[in-house]
Amino acid sequence: MTARPTILQKRGRDRLKIICEILEAALDGALRTQIMYKVGLNFANLNSYLILLKERKLLEDKKENGNLVLKTTKRGVLFIQAYRSVRQLFIAEGILKVEKPSEQVIETQSIPTLDKEALLIRDRIDQITLRLINVEKKIDKIYAELKKNTRTR
Repeated sequence: MTARPTILQKRGRDRLKIICEILEAALDGALRTQIMYKVGLNFANLNSYLILLKERKLLEDKKENGNLVLKTTKRGVLFIQAYRSVRQLFIAEGILKVEKPSEQVIETQSIPTLDKEALLIRDRIDQITLRLINVEKKIDKIYAELKKNTRTR
C-alpha cells in the first residue's frame, strides 16, 4: 500500500517548477525552441509561460545575431534562488521527496553573481523564512498544549 501524496507531491511538475526550469534554461540566453525542448513544453504552453515571465520582468528579449534570444533577468535569478531555497527547506523537513539525486545539492555554479541589492533581498527572504519556521514551531506548541488541555477535561 502506497502512502497518499501530499499537496506538494503531485504527479508531474507544478507551475513554479516549470517556471524555474524555463528561467534556468534561459540563464545564458536561449531561443524559444531551445527552451521548449529543454523544459518539455509544447509551443502553446511555453508561450503562455513566456508572457507571464516577461510581464513579471523575470525574463527579457534580447536581439543577438538577428535572432530573438530570451534571457533570465536579475529578478529571474532571484526567483530561481528563492525557489531552490524553499525546495531544499521542504526536502530537509520531509515535506517534499527528492525526485532525482541531483536535486539534493543545490547547483549554484550556473547562477550568475548577484549585485549588492540582490544579495540584500536574498538575505531578507532568508530572514522571513526563519521567522516562518519559528511561527510554525510556536503554532505546533500551542496546538499540542490545546490538545493536552482538551484531554484533561
